[in-house]
Order: sequence, then structure tokens, then C-alpha cells
Amino acid sequence: MAEGTVRPRQMLLTVPETAELLGVSGWLVWKLVWSGELPSTRVGRLVRLYLSDVTAYLERNRRRVE
Repeated sequence: MAEGTVRPRQMLLTVPETAELLGVSGWLVWKLVWSGELPSTRVGRLVRLYLSDVTAYLERNRRRVE
């Protein structure tokens, strides 16, 4: 890693970025955050989601097709 480069431990996503990643609307992401199904964190007044929480949500809700 180059000197002076900051490497985040986990990537933080905005609600629109999360919606794009999941292929859903921003409104649905907000509903998941408000219901507690999708954990979020605040950075000042901003809401952010950890990429690891988003992928964990996907794993918890994955259905097997038979």
C-alpha cells in the first residue's frame, strides 16, 4: 500500500449505492433499515451501510431453487 493511503477496514455504502447493489429501490432499502432487517450506522447525519452487513443480509435471505 502506498504511503499516506487510507484503507478502510470495511466499505461503507450510501442508501442509493446499496439499492443499486441489491437491484432494488432506495425506498426498499430505507424500509429494511427502519425495520432493523438491514443494519446501518450514522456518520453525523448521514446513514451508511457496511458492505459486510449487506452481503450478510443477502446470505440470510437466499432461497434455494429446487
